[in-house]
Amino acid sequence: MKRINSYLLIGLSAVLMFSCSEEFLDTAPTDAVSKDVIFETVQGAEVAVNGIYRWMYSWNQLGNGRHDDWGYRTLGLKADLMGHDMKVYSRGYGWFISDYNYTGRGQVTDNTTSSISYNLNYDIIYNANVIIEKVDEVLGDQTERDWIKAQALTIRAHAYLWLAQFHAPTYAGNESAPCVPLKLESTEEHLPMSTVGEVYASIITDLEDAIDLFTSAGISRPAKSYIDVQVAHGVLARAALNMEDWTTAIAAAQDARDGYSLMSNAEMTGGFNDQSVGEWMWGFDINEEQSTIYASFFSHMDPTRLSYASLGLQKQMPAYLYDTIPATDIRKALFVDPADDTWFDPWGTPVPTYVSVKYTTPSWAADYIMMRAAEMYLIEAEAAAEAGQGTVALNAVNAILEARDPGSSISLSGDELIQAIRLQRRIELWGEGFGLFDIKRWKIPLDRRDHDPTLCTVVTLPANSFEFNLRVPQYEIDANDMLSEAD
Repeated sequence: MKRINSYLLIGLSAVLMFSCSEEFLDTAPTDAVSKDVIFETVQGAEVAVNGIYRWMYSWNQLGNGRHDDWGYRTLGLKADLMGHDMKVYSRGYGWFISDYNYTGRGQVTDNTTSSISYNLNYDIIYNANVIIEKVDEVLGDQTERDWIKAQALTIRAHAYLWLAQFHAPTYAGNESAPCVPLKLESTEEHLPMSTVGEVYASIITDLEDAIDLFTSAGISRPAKSYIDVQVAHGVLARAALNMEDWTTAIAAAQDARDGYSLMSNAEMTGGFNDQSVGEWMWGFDINEEQSTIYASFFSHMDPTRLSYASLGLQKQMPAYLYDTIPATDIRKALFVDPADDTWFDPWGTPVPTYVSVKYTTPSWAADYIMMRAAEMYLIEAEAAAEAGQGTVALNAVNAILEARDPGSSISLSGDELIQAIRLQRRIELWGEGFGLFDIKRWKIPLDRRDHDPTLCTVVTLPANSFEFNLRVPQYEIDANDMLSEAD
């Protein structure tokens, strides 16, 4: 894994500016910080954690100046474009078209989806490994060491969950299938592929350990940019849902959302750009200095400002899905209705029908969402419905429905209830990075009946298609003698 490890100190040194520790920064230049210096005190260890958080949304991680490389929101957009609920209006400048038409998933060179996924996640994993190994030895209070270690364990689990979802088939029924190398130490050792089952077992262990440490530490996070115990429960809920461990998914989702309220109508239509919204559980506060203008999520999603999304790359909801949303549901206002003439691009031209206006912003200093309470309600609802706990499932999904469209609660059972919950998930979480992963998890075909076949190219794929999985980057196969072309 030499290629991956060549990026590692970026996460620990080049982004130290993100740290809260001014005293540390005054004594350690960002281009001359070693691991030994960083891990002398808990303040230094916190600097390392902050560096990882900054890396999660940093632009230009591959160093090529591309406008489709800005951390996890890049990967989430790619996952949605590989699904069937996000359409591209026209080719525009061509960004992300290779993901949309499925040519990108098979490319294994630099600047591809596979390389972005591998570099981002393994950089993060390595840095998390260093923290996990070093933090118990640093000077400082034990509760602070536990708090830092809990974050690192959750970060590592979160990264492996992304890798597993992108590069391997879904968990259930594929536990013995190859996944990705499971690297749990900060060494240069070459490792073979681990199985899907082994990777998920590590994810669960990390999260359970993190939850215990968060609980014992009892430290409140300083901002929503940090992971806390409820975010760890949220990642656990995601993993358990993939594993079809319904009991764990229900309990973890309930623990994750405890105390969070759902968005108001005004917040729902406010642009999904502000982490201070009460429903946001985890998100990154992007200020003017850190905003990356055109190389950003909002540039690719907001058609109302001078952006890639106003230059032909508008993102639409398919008409057949849009038509399932009642007129009284606030979420219908997140997409341009055929009869709506109130949305315009920067040149005064009406925004095309069904284009998303969910992600609009008056400023490039717009925050990136990573997790919110509505997802936890939907995980709880789906897991409970699958487990035959109809009352629990109905209570959870109806909480969403009543918040978005008062008086629209449902009373269904069996498969009808499961399908209704899936529909609500597709509507509620549109554009938040779950499109491809839900198709894989539900083991359903890709269905792009309402897409332009000259743009998407791939209109249908069968359930469990190998095409849903990203390949391993060629440089990783070349550098790792434990892998072969078969991998």
